[in-house]
Formats: sequence, structure tokens, C-alpha cells
Amino acid sequence: LFFGDGVGTSSWTAARFAAGTPQAERFPVAGLVDTRSSSHRVTDSAAGATVYATGMRTYNGAIGVGPDSLPLRTILEVARDRGMSTGLVATSAITHATPASFAAPVVSRRMEPEIARQMAAQEIDVLLGGGRMFFDGTAEDASDLLPALRERYAYVETAETFRALRMDTVTALLGLFDPAGMPPAPERSLTLAEMTGAALELLDRNPDGFFLMVDGSQPDSPGHA
Repeated sequence: LFFGDGVGTSSWTAARFAAGTPQAERFPVAGLVDTRSSSHRVTDSAAGATVYATGMRTYNGAIGVGPDSLPLRTILEVARDRGMSTGLVATSAITHATPASFAAPVVSRRMEPEIARQMAAQEIDVLLGGGRMFFDGTAEDASDLLPALRERYAYVETAETFRALRMDTVTALLGLFDPAGMPPAPERSLTLAEMTGAALELLDRNPDGFFLMVDGSQPDSPGHA
């Protein structure tokens, strides 16, 4: 499941004006999806991603919970319970609203230390993105989760160590490449394509299949502006 975060029809139109026909137009089928929240006509990333992850509309700011604040079952959990491998990739913090909605039910998207703790407790095979400060204890209210996570994952923090991995020996991968969100694409040493490729290489080994959510997080910021 690939997201262009904050991207709608106006974004694709702008892309066409700027750079010609987008690659997405090669797909034989296109459609529109309504991700309104239960509280506002204009959704936010948390409620919008929760619709995709769970099929349920919820209030703006909610992560994987319904309008009653109770946790909802996500597609990632359905896949995992079927024996499939799972992964989340983002160029924001991995604890940000969109990836978090698939793995960590909380009543507010601002609860990133708690989101990190819940992600660490899940059996997710690939986690790649920013947000290291929520896993190493340096953010306010955060816990140092890395010692335990290093026992389960091949762990990397830089593009160099990521590219040096022997993926045929990796069974679970955690990459936290920035204390917060990763830099915009022109300033980033690691591309979303590289991260996605590594995730696919690892997850596709499972004969029962996999679920992977990839969030191209950066379009959202100029969209807000």
C-alpha cells in the first residue's frame, strides 16, 4: 500500500504540469477514495490513515482508534495473524500519524513515545524511517527501547550501514535514520526507493505473502504550505 501523503487530484495535476505524465498514470485503473474524518470535513493524516488501516472513520488526530477511542483491528494485524510478514516504511518519523495508524492505537497522534513503545511490542518485520528520538529515550517521555530491539532486529542508523547490510542474512530490519522526520528528498542520502526495495526483498521471502505500507511522507508539507 503506497501513500503519497497529502496527495490528491490537485497534486497529480501539478505534477503533470511540472514534469509531464506521472508514472502513476500507467496503472490501468484509477479511482477516488473518500477519507473524511468523523469530526471534520477536512481530514488529517491520523484520521485519514486510520480509514485506510481499519475501514472506520474517526476523529481528527486519532490513531487506530474509533470515534469512541477504542482500538480498531488493522489490516497489518489481519495480515500478521494470517502468517504474513509485515512492514512499515516512511520518510517521516515512523511514529508519525500515517505509519502509526497501522500499528499503534492511541487517542492522539501526539503520543509518539507511546506509539514507539507499542510498535516495539508488535511483531513487525520491517520498520524504516525517522523518529529515532522516540526509541532511544532522548525525546520527552520516551523510553530507551533500542537495547531490546537490537536483539530482534538488524539495526541501522545511516545510509552507509544500511547499504552495507547483507540482506540475505537479515530476518528483521529496523532503520531509524533521523532523530525526527527524514530530510526532504533532495537533501536525503537514502532514497525511499532503496528503503522500499530492501523491505520488499526481506518480506517477499514469506511463502504466505506480506503486507507493506510505504508512506512517501514529504508531499504533505508543501501541501500544508
